[in-house]
Amino acid sequence: MKKSKYIIVLLGTIFLMGFVVPAFVYTYQTLGTWSTSGRPNYILSQKIISLVERNGVSGAITDSINTKGERFLEDNNVNILVVEEGEVFITLVYEDAGWFNTLGFYTYQYTDIPNSPSDVSDPVIIFPNLDSPNVVDSGMKISLGTYPAGTVIGFFLVAKGWSNGIIDGDYTLYSNSNFNEGITQNSRYSQLTVIFENDDTDTHDFVLAIEDNVNTQDGDYDYNDAVFFLDADPELSIIQFDGLNNDPIVARDSLIFVHPNYLTDFNLRQLVTDDNIDLATITIDTVITAQSSIQVESSLLRIETQPNDSEYDTIRYTACDNEFPRTCDNGVLIVGKLPPNDPPVAIPVQNLEITSNITNNGIEISQLGSDPNDNLENGEITITNFPKSALNARIEDGKLRINPPNTYSGIDTINFRICDEGFPILCDEGQLVVQSIESNTPPIANPETIYTYTGETVLVDILRNDRAFEESIDLNAITIISAPSLDTCEVRIRNGKLEHTASDYVLGDYSLVYQICDESEPALCDTTSVYFHISDSIDPDTIVSQNNPPTAVFNRVRTSFNVPINIDILNNDYDLDGNLDVGSTYIITQGSDGNGVLDFFIEQGDSVAVMTYTPNENFSGIDILSYKIFDDGYPQLSDNALVIIEVEGEEKEVVYNNDNILLDSTVIDVDETFCLNIPELLASKGIQWVNFDTDIIVDPSIFGSEAYIDSLDLCYTATSSITESNRDYVHYKVCNNGTCINGLLIITIDEPIIITPPDIIFFNAFSPNKDGFNDLFIIENLRSYPDNSVTVYNRWGQKVFSDAPYNNDWEGTNIDGQPLPDGTYYYIASVNNGNDFSYNGYLIIKR
Repeated sequence: MKKSKYIIVLLGTIFLMGFVVPAFVYTYQTLGTWSTSGRPNYILSQKIISLVERNGVSGAITDSINTKGERFLEDNNVNILVVEEGEVFITLVYEDAGWFNTLGFYTYQYTDIPNSPSDVSDPVIIFPNLDSPNVVDSGMKISLGTYPAGTVIGFFLVAKGWSNGIIDGDYTLYSNSNFNEGITQNSRYSQLTVIFENDDTDTHDFVLAIEDNVNTQDGDYDYNDAVFFLDADPELSIIQFDGLNNDPIVARDSLIFVHPNYLTDFNLRQLVTDDNIDLATITIDTVITAQSSIQVESSLLRIETQPNDSEYDTIRYTACDNEFPRTCDNGVLIVGKLPPNDPPVAIPVQNLEITSNITNNGIEISQLGSDPNDNLENGEITITNFPKSALNARIEDGKLRINPPNTYSGIDTINFRICDEGFPILCDEGQLVVQSIESNTPPIANPETIYTYTGETVLVDILRNDRAFEESIDLNAITIISAPSLDTCEVRIRNGKLEHTASDYVLGDYSLVYQICDESEPALCDTTSVYFHISDSIDPDTIVSQNNPPTAVFNRVRTSFNVPINIDILNNDYDLDGNLDVGSTYIITQGSDGNGVLDFFIEQGDSVAVMTYTPNENFSGIDILSYKIFDDGYPQLSDNALVIIEVEGEEKEVVYNNDNILLDSTVIDVDETFCLNIPELLASKGIQWVNFDTDIIVDPSIFGSEAYIDSLDLCYTATSSITESNRDYVHYKVCNNGTCINGLLIITIDEPIIITPPDIIFFNAFSPNKDGFNDLFIIENLRSYPDNSVTVYNRWGQKVFSDAPYNNDWEGTNIDGQPLPDGTYYYIASVNNGNDFSYNGYLIIKR
């Protein structure tokens, strides 16, 4: 260690250059001399610390305190321990107190922890006067000296410790927080320092952050009054020290079995127990193999055995921790071989007699085949052809089930595949021949219950649980027999599905009755009901959907005079938790001066919806259409979007006017409301309607903005922050006695706050079977946003997991830590990156 100087100031009053210094006794050591202003003359180097780096450190401290609170303080209530002889350095990042504080350090042995300041040898001054930028500068680096292993370095700060020289100040705070108890008895915390790892650098260093104000009323407890970097040479020679002894590392012996002819990865870290397993060092000592090929990559073993290899392999290894004093332990891994997997054999079944036992209990996989390794118990059956619908052949609960009517005749064949549960999975195919019916049986319509929201349009596949027999259901013959009034909802049949739009104002339950008929002559029919439960979209009374609606985004295109244009209207529409049902897309309102026609194509295996818009002859100006999209969930949810067509004139110009459209625009500020008076707008077009209705066709596309009808006005309220364009549109329709005119309100939000959503990705399936692969529910990049929360519900809306913040560590267990059954669950997540964002969706647990 560098030789230190001793300065002893005795009791009495000292007169120095005309200044009076208060009397005190203060013994300390120094690292060198300093100027009369307190600037050290022993600065090792001057590092440039950028504003970005400074803000990153400040933000890390603030975010950690805000999100973790006292846990952050407790986890980092530490000193620095030298684990290998090395030189220790301190660098000033910034100082914001303005108190003329003094910073110093003290040392002791890790085996002899002091209980009070009197147990510490003379302290050493680092910065006599922390007055930045007048005396000291950001980036000043000072060596604290070279120390042997086992030395603990603590820090102290004398509040207001400089006044034309070193004085005793108001009080002294120590990184050994128990030293502060006499000073901080009326403070919020006795711990006024934190030392934590600096995650913003590629090197092994730490951040020392100090709060200097112990006053409960005046203190802000932001630990940002003085901040420093701590590092060493060698780089890994210092660690955090919490005063606790290091628990020895444990390397366990184990026996594993691997499959022959397949490469198996095994990480020896699975056998090691330590406080910080990630920093442990694992060394392979010896590998004694029989006929296996074992490759060693750090702690990872890559094992490949031969089928005829009946011997065991032995791997001896050593695990050492990275604590002080360092501990090591030895372990042994024995590798055995599993027998090879042989394929199952499917058994053909001829002329199966349909009995009540088969219809009630189904056909087990063991009745369809055998397996030399007895690996069929939990195997899988798959139907590989399309038997007649009358057989109602399906796979349920791992069984092949057949439920034809009571009488049958003729022949039908079910092709099936059986697969074992061995490794690798092997399969075989067979046939099952049964009698099929000839007589006609009426279809069966089964009731359905749909949960939806006010104002929402859903598409319901009402035939999904209806049943046809010999003849298919005639999609063109589906009929609504009775339905609620138009004030309650709007319903219609579209392409064999029920489209339902709930009123904006009606809550509760109602039902409708529909009829299905088959294609026989004469047709056989059946009726049933669809029950609807309508919740408030703002404050729902229950979780009504496992599906999130799609998002339709407006399109703006331009075409030449008298020239049609093809528009891929779905190219910017999307569904976050599924896919769009392209074939269900339709046009809501046609253009006022042109016509759109939808065609559907298959392009590279994907369905594409192309709208061909043809402007009226010799028309130029603005025309608008609207369309509706649906996702592929159940029920299918929807969204509307606008298509704005700019039709050029003969001179290539576009006139932003149209006698057949109510066109208006405005510029408003954030959080401002603009109301468009419809009677005045009609009058400007020479339309004198007294009684008319105004309906919004396409809502605003900017999230958080709102459009609504207020008496005779169309009103728009702008949001305070947006994620993309500040241009928005509201498509509406004004009708009088069946005569209607389209309207378009164009809104420009002036100087909005542009917000960027978090850059995260949700993975909606995982397999928590502890095989080391995909065992956790992962939200990619979530660690970049520590202010977050995740809650998971089961299909009945019961909470099964919740954490804030969520650290990508959920293993599919319930609140009591017990494994949840495989199935579909639903998450609600919130993330704050300066703005609040909410997410929800489904996830699948499959072990």
